[in-house]
Amino acid sequence: MREQDNGNSHQGQANEGAIASMTYPPADRPRVALVTCEGLPELTPGDQLLADALTARGAAVSAVTWSSPVDWDRFTAVVVRSTWDYFLRRAEFTGWLDELERHS
Repeated sequence: MREQDNGNSHQGQANEGAIASMTYPPADRPRVALVTCEGLPELTPGDQLLADALTARGAAVSAVTWSSPVDWDRFTAVVVRSTWDYFLRRAEFTGWLDELERHS
């Protein structure tokens, strides 16, 4: 989350640096799911860049297919990335989105 600009751009830059260098105890690390599909269960090169950036900031990142039986509550954040088969399984995908929303 980015802080509001109060006219002091140096303060915002200092806060961003502090966030980038945060370390978390293992139990407190944010857990982020980067959601993929069965046909592409691994991270794409672009998704890997995101995973690396999040990991560098202290998050534990996992690639997870949207159709897997997963306890979504164990994640701090769920980021829909490479769900390329959604249009082939529209009803199932929208049902998954509805379930995911109930867990947020």
